[in-house]
Amino acid sequence: MNSLTPLGRKAIAFFVDDAFLGLATVMSVVVAVLCRTVLGDRPLIAGALLAGGCLLALTFSVARAAAPAKSGQVPPASGRGSASRLTRM
Repeated sequence: MNSLTPLGRKAIAFFVDDAFLGLATVMSVVVAVLCRTVLGDRPLIAGALLAGGCLLALTFSVARAAAPAKSGQVPPASGRGSASRLTRM
């Protein structure tokens, strides 16, 4: 059980660190599940929605993160960096 604790913390940190990516991923899964229940005999459509939704969420998340760097603005530094947060877990 102790070996699962760091893994659980890292999984939670994924959703907390980038709320947009976490929410978009969860919404992609929800839409795919709803599509699968409505169109029970066509699972490929649900799979395509899931894959497409996750790739779209990742693309938008990267674009949002790169926007301040592209415009020359420096994003505000938080009290703790991502690297230090991951090494402590």
